[in-house]
Amino acid sequence: MKVLYFDVETTGLNPNVDFVMQLSGLIEVDGEIVDEFNYFMQPPKGTAVSTEALKVTGKTIEDLRSYPSAQEGFDKFTELLNKYVKYGSWSDKFYPAAYNGNFDLQFIDQMFKRQFAIDKWGYYQNWQLIDPLPVFRALSYAGVIKTYGHKLSTMCDHFGISLEAHDALSDVRATRDLVQVLKNGLKLDLWGNSQ
Repeated sequence: MKVLYFDVETTGLNPNVDFVMQLSGLIEVDGEIVDEFNYFMQPPKGTAVSTEALKVTGKTIEDLRSYPSAQEGFDKFTELLNKYVKYGSWSDKFYPAAYNGNFDLQFIDQMFKRQFAIDKWGYYQNWQLIDPLPVFRALSYAGVIKTYGHKLSTMCDHFGISLEAHDALSDVRATRDLVQVLKNGLKLDLWGNSQ
């Protein structure tokens, strides 16, 4: 099984007008991490850049201007994907994995559409998103875990996982650790408290 863990830091919240400024991830093949990537990208001209997004990520406009072009980052990303899956194959694809992954998927999907003018992101991944967030929400609803909210940082604190919040690569590593917690099974006592 091939899993692509990924996270994006973006210039805002709308994938139609904002863009990816950092794209990071891990590639796992049969349970082993075989590659890691961390691309910073200069948003294309005309991209909206939210001051709030810069504040959250600790980046400046000067930082964004210093990054390699979006095309260069995109080319490196697709070159890496092609190294592990056969482009266009119906059976050789990644399982995408991300925390609150629909957000990230929308941005990567838009990035592919902007670069190719059609959707080729689907040639690399099977759309069977592995996302621990809805699982944690369900466990919370069932009273199995008790946390104040379900942000990535909250869940990492709950399970003792290290995280440097709002850095895409740190978020990816933490997400993989959370997926492993779920995959290996939560140890529960009789009162339903996770250990």
